Amino acid sequence: MHRVEWPYGFGWCGKMYRCKAGLNQHTKLHTGDKHVCSVCGEVLTIGPNLDSLIKTHTGETPYLCHTCSIHFTQKEALTKHSTVYNNDRPQHCSVCNKRFITHSAHKFHYGIQTGDKTYTGATRRNYFTCSG
Repeated sequence: MHRVEWPYGFGWCGKMYRCKAGLNQHTKLHTGDKHVCSVCGEVLTIGPNLDSLIKTHTGETPYLCHTCSIHFTQKEALTKHSTVYNNDRPQHCSVCNKRFITHSAHKFHYGIQTGDKTYTGATRRNYFTCSG
């Protein structure tokens, strides 16, 4: 079985991270600027994430898909959704040439094709390498 390394630890609470960036983000919860949701009290370290969280509480969905009339709380979600209609699949497998919308779907597929366990598993999010 492939063992996932978690080399970055935070001394105050014992949380472990695979990426230094993840540790840095978590450290802000203890030492940096905090953004607290006035509705549910969740503490966030990135201000724009607070805006998105508040929209989920209020039900605000300002971004509309003009093709199917689905509304989204985030512009990024609408942009990702729109790729379904424009058939834009920029990621492609070098083994079989199958095309993918997202980098994560491509890497997961590639791991299956090549047997690279770095990209496969029951939960995808724990198996990707860090950048930075």
